[in-house]
Amino acid sequence: SRRAYDLWLLHEHATPLTREGIEAAPPIIALIDGSAGQGGLQETLGSLEAEGIAALLVGGDNLPAADEIARQVDWSQDPWLMPVALGDRVAPGTAAAYRKAMSGTGVHLIYADDDLLDKAGRRVTPHFKPDWNSELFRHFDYLSGACILRIARQDIAALASTKDWGRELVLRAVGKGAPLHIRKVLHHRRKRPRPEAVALASVQARDLPPVTVIVPTRNRSDLLETCLR
Repeated sequence: SRRAYDLWLLHEHATPLTREGIEAAPPIIALIDGSAGQGGLQETLGSLEAEGIAALLVGGDNLPAADEIARQVDWSQDPWLMPVALGDRVAPGTAAAYRKAMSGTGVHLIYADDDLLDKAGRRVTPHFKPDWNSELFRHFDYLSGACILRIARQDIAALASTKDWGRELVLRAVGKGAPLHIRKVLHHRRKRPRPEAVALASVQARDLPPVTVIVPTRNRSDLLETCLR
């Protein structure tokens, strides 16, 4: 409920903002979906600027083409990209939290928890996500809109090849290995996409979570035998 989350927020500890978290390499570059107009753009840009996260507006009319975006990014610094929707904001300390997670790892995607912003700007409806679960992701994309990812320059062509380019970039990054989860609310969103299945390669058994079956019975070997069979 809203009241329960309000109580939880009283005990939330923000990631401290440091100059290292803002200025350290590799850079994080936000790709803002401009196809929905300009509503909420200044709020989004303001939260990103406070974190030292550069931003490019893509996806709408009169905006840079995919090849132009590829030229604007300094790929020699091995940047991370953050697909963001208009009106969404990042929490204070987001850059530092992501950089701490990416340090010393070979992953291509890092995702975090998120919540929603109501009309009054209050934080509601949190989504505390599980660690990577490929079977769940096949039926529910819980990564897009609240993650950073690392892709090759040629993959930026996805920005021109599909309307839902943010999800396409996520799928390409997931295809390179299991993502890493930050158990912290770093993204404040105006809305979430409806859960829907995603096109993903067959699930690897090693990615599936363990399952324990509990059969509540006593002195009824016949029932137990039926269950096991």
